Amino acid sequence: MEIGGVEVFNELSAIGIATLAGLFFASYFVKGAIGLGALSPVILFGTILLGPHHAVLLAVLTNAVSQIQFLPQGLRDGDWRLARQVIAGNFAGSVVGVWIFGQIPSAWLTLFLGLTLGLVLLADATQALEKLSRRMDLQSPKFILPFSAVSGLVSGVTGAGGLFLIAIYVKHLSPSPQAYRGTIILLSMLVVLWRTAIFVISGMIDTILLIEGIVLLPAIVFGGIVGTWYFRRLSVKRFFILFQLIILLGAINLTLRGLWGLY
Repeated sequence: MEIGGVEVFNELSAIGIATLAGLFFASYFVKGAIGLGALSPVILFGTILLGPHHAVLLAVLTNAVSQIQFLPQGLRDGDWRLARQVIAGNFAGSVVGVWIFGQIPSAWLTLFLGLTLGLVLLADATQALEKLSRRMDLQSPKFILPFSAVSGLVSGVTGAGGLFLIAIYVKHLSPSPQAYRGTIILLSMLVVLWRTAIFVISGMIDTILLIEGIVLLPAIVFGGIVGTWYFRRLSVKRFFILFQLIILLGAINLTLRGLWGLY
């Protein structure tokens, strides 16, 4: 596909590009509905079409642009006190994670993506943080700093998963679905913009990626609008179960593909 003399999505057919746009619409529908979830499915299933490094960079770039759409909701409903607690460690971990991302081979990245997201889901499904909260103060700097740094490291390497890890923490402390959704949108905005800036400074985002992001922008915006509308009609518990199932299937697929690529 050529736009303005620049070849974009050169590894995809017209059907492949349409499939990718559908994936972005569905992913941003999820983000509009619950405040997060765009990056994980886009990266998990985008790797099948684009390869892991391309999928991560495109997902992070488009997610940065999409923050404009959700900015008012995050500023209105987000808990700034909670966001400040986790953001410093996350930013530091992201810098290290992005460096690792630039060094790691595709097969290892694919495997790391699958295993990381699978472990994050396992932590949520087993209510690990709820059990840990009975033994220690989850708002203590001794817990928050290393926890948020690990989430930043995961986000830097995989592009996804780290925010989902933070989401488990925020869900444990948020008094309502609206406060939870607003805080996650706020944190997503800060984390994604920071990580995108690191990718830009490191020279990993180029003109081709920018044009590809623009091509996918209508699917992203429309998906976010429909998802935000659906939030008012949402059973949060059922939606999380469905979302977790989708991510689990994708994580298993990536893990197997990563192992296959190593041998």
